[in-house]
Amino acid sequence: MGRYSLDIDGLVNAGGKVDESIYETFKPNKDRLIQITDDHYFDNDIIVRLREFLSVAFSPETVNENIQWLAESLTLKKNESQEERLRRYFIDEFFNDHCKTYQKRPIYWLVDSGKQKGLRTLIYMHRYQPDTMATIRFEHLQEIQSKYQNEIEMIDTRLANPSISASDKRSLEKSKSAYQKKIEELQEFDKKLATYANEQVDIDLDDGVKANYEKFGDVLAKIK
Repeated sequence: MGRYSLDIDGLVNAGGKVDESIYETFKPNKDRLIQITDDHYFDNDIIVRLREFLSVAFSPETVNENIQWLAESLTLKKNESQEERLRRYFIDEFFNDHCKTYQKRPIYWLVDSGKQKGLRTLIYMHRYQPDTMATIRFEHLQEIQSKYQNEIEMIDTRLANPSISASDKRSLEKSKSAYQKKIEELQEFDKKLATYANEQVDIDLDDGVKANYEKFGDVLAKIK
């Protein structure tokens, strides 16, 4: 997200104009955002970016080994893949860990649609721009909602198979219900997000994390 660079020691970006020349080995996201999803829906989601980072920071040959080490250090559930564990960490655990590390003054903000986890996007506070919420609304929320709808359509196609087993049918119907709940959550969350997107809310880094975070109380995850 640009706070640090593999090419220069120490903190390199804590506000102000971004000097792209200081990022040669690994370039931060241009839109200052990282999407967190429970599956691979986007080309630049957090697991894709993690793999890219491990490749350039260590070695392309050791990416899978490092992914395995990370997942196992977090403890896997039974039959849980390494990628599933890492996605679960980023979706459910990372923000709380980050808040503890930064004593409830997070510099990475989590846009959170609610308990169905329909949308979760990380913002680096020091790279926030007035159009950030609009970007999330139009490029993240609407896109992920379309992805969930595609999942439902594929499930309906499989459910239409007359030879489907009872157990498979129950599993698919459960998945379909989960996607429908995500879509319904996003439809309501979009109304909240639209307010901040339309207002083009500005922040002042000199006011600190707490004052700025409170400007977005309806759409950011609760700090615990």
